[in-house]
Amino acid sequence: MNQTIILAIVNKTETANEINSLATRLGYKITSIVDSGLEAIFNAKSEKPDLILIDFSIALKLNRENTVDALQTQIKIPIIFLIPSPEEESIIHSNDLPAFRYIPKPIQKRDFKHAVETTRYVERLNSDHKNQIKALHENEKKGLTLSATSNKELRLAKYSIDNSSNAVFLVNPKGRLHYANKAACSLIERSHQDIIGSFIWEFENGYTPQAFKTHWKTIEKKGTITFESVITNSNGNQIPVEFTNDINNFEGEQYIFSYVTDISERIRSNQECNKMVSVIDQSNDSIVITDPQGNIEYVNRAFEKVTGYSWKEIVGQNMSILKSDACDDQFFLEIWETITSGKTWIGQYFTKGKYNGRIEEHATIFPVLNNKKKIQNFVSVKRDMSEQNKLEQQIRQMQKLEALGTLASGIAHDFNNVLHGIFAYTQLAKRKLADLPENEVVRANLERILSGGSRAKELIDQILTFSRKGDHEPENMDLRPLVKESIKFIKATFPSSISIDLKIDPDVNNIEGDVTQVQQVIINLCTNAFHSMEENGGFLEVSLGNCRVDQGQAETSHLKSGDYVLLSVKDTGIGMNEEVRHRVFEPFFTTKKPGKGTGLGLSTVHGIISNHKGYIEVRSQEGVGSTFDVYLPANNHQPRLQPVAPSATLPKGSESILVVDDEVELCKVNREMLEFQGYSVTTLTRSSDALKAIKDGPFAYDLVITDYMMPHMNGIDLSKEIHKQNPQVPIILLSGVMQQITEDQYQSTGIVAKFSKPVDFESLVKGVREVLDNRSPYFN
Repeated sequence: MNQTIILAIVNKTETANEINSLATRLGYKITSIVDSGLEAIFNAKSEKPDLILIDFSIALKLNRENTVDALQTQIKIPIIFLIPSPEEESIIHSNDLPAFRYIPKPIQKRDFKHAVETTRYVERLNSDHKNQIKALHENEKKGLTLSATSNKELRLAKYSIDNSSNAVFLVNPKGRLHYANKAACSLIERSHQDIIGSFIWEFENGYTPQAFKTHWKTIEKKGTITFESVITNSNGNQIPVEFTNDINNFEGEQYIFSYVTDISERIRSNQECNKMVSVIDQSNDSIVITDPQGNIEYVNRAFEKVTGYSWKEIVGQNMSILKSDACDDQFFLEIWETITSGKTWIGQYFTKGKYNGRIEEHATIFPVLNNKKKIQNFVSVKRDMSEQNKLEQQIRQMQKLEALGTLASGIAHDFNNVLHGIFAYTQLAKRKLADLPENEVVRANLERILSGGSRAKELIDQILTFSRKGDHEPENMDLRPLVKESIKFIKATFPSSISIDLKIDPDVNNIEGDVTQVQQVIINLCTNAFHSMEENGGFLEVSLGNCRVDQGQAETSHLKSGDYVLLSVKDTGIGMNEEVRHRVFEPFFTTKKPGKGTGLGLSTVHGIISNHKGYIEVRSQEGVGSTFDVYLPANNHQPRLQPVAPSATLPKGSESILVVDDEVELCKVNREMLEFQGYSVTTLTRSSDALKAIKDGPFAYDLVITDYMMPHMNGIDLSKEIHKQNPQVPIILLSGVMQQITEDQYQSTGIVAKFSKPVDFESLVKGVREVLDNRSPYFN
């Protein structure tokens, strides 16, 4: 078969290069590429191409010069259009151009080949059939006696038409069928006798008598028309077909010669192809198809979204345009060697987008082979891993925090044990110290030791608050001590370049809230303020007071009108512009430098405030600072608890008490404290020994005091075992990590009171007496 010769009429260099490259790869020859009507007509006459390829963007200009008409009617060379949009596709259809005579942009190799090959095939068939009918007509008209050879040729021509795999009809000017071949009878599922003499519109759905007359005139003007239609066979089945019609003279009369192709399989194939393209185009993964040299032929919408490149910008470019400097040349060379050897490469790497410098992607890249087992394309299926990696990083950070929380709990437990001994011995020393003037200096020193221990206890309590796990039930709470405690903690961590001022209304209302979560709000807001003042220092003001939200304010803030507690955190930092202010509560949004924040702090604050049925708003100005106002519903239904004045004298007793703690020093100091008040005390350092003592004498002790964290068996499990022996004995639990013990763990254990280490002398003595006197459980 001769090489297909193509003349291209385009006005863009990149399109010309693309066409030339595609044609060469497919084995076609571009004789010349022009951009004017005169050149096109001259070259068409001199080069005699098989096809003319016209970019529709200059087709209207060529029409004004009558170039397109001249090429179609005078030179009679079939034309294929390049169209960039669906709107121009509709213009093509309105001009009765068959579907295979246009190629959508960006030009795909498959579309290009289909259009060229189909157009060439139809032209060859039309030419063959015209020549055969012309030969028959001329010989009959001359009345010549045919030679054996000529007769054989005529029979062969008739045989080829009769036995063509495609349907062939001859239709007279009135629309009646003059001839139908075997394929036509099979298509309509009627006999040849039934078909001859019938009207074309009896089975061709697009015709009516009037439409046929119009169609006839159009063919007379254009010469040949190809269009798609539907034929209804004798069983009522509708078959999609493609008609190629032209007019021929036969025995002194004109007939439409119809060459009809069943396109059911083509339509099904196109539908499947369109479905596949739709699936690919709507995939969340980026999909890129390239030629064997790595030049991009197709990208889907996800690719456009991730990289910022439109298909117009990227198609025709080499994949090297996406190469990121985060990966070296050797890395990409290894990928290229893998896929060009016919293997699939799977891995993760960085690519470069149009606007964003690095995109981390997980990619599967594989070759597509043709029927000769040669690579015709490469396909990359890529998933943007940026968000997933960010989430994984957050999870790792959470795991680190969880590990730190566990570590803090362990340290706090040991530290509280040390503090418990310091508290107890210091308080014992004070009580055993004679009330004499010469002992005042010693008593003052002991008070300083207790004060330092109290500050250490507060610090440990704060550490345990941050390491606390699980959801916590909201409770009626006074925000004043929580804010004071949080600010004290913050002052210890902030540099001296940042001044902190705390303003608290002494009559501030209570709220219904979770202590841990509300403290997290305070810490996060203050930390955010610190980052805005970190470089230049500044002033942080934290205020707490009551406020009233009226109906107008409620409508704009999505709050109910009523009483609220207002927590304000104001800084003199760098401030925010309007865009940042509107996005400040979005998860993962941050203006901080890498390593300075995750972008979760303020979104967490927003979530906590929402869960508390509150509202947070931010006011900010660049270069001036920011103010975060937190509104929390006031809870005035329960009276605030009043502090209990310390008792001047401490109760004494004579009951028998068992003290269990794995720390020898703590056993010793607890015994001394209780014996000082008159009790009979036994101490044991192992849970197993304590359980044996109870089994040996279930009613030997009036009270058991046990530590929580002990080897082999903790205090709660020991309490359960003790109560199996004596359900009546009351048990007091001591722990340095009391915050981590849930209320459910106390059920059915016999524990009637609990104290957080370190326990001061007065609290322990009062608690023991109240438990022994069978009063209501005393929890500290």
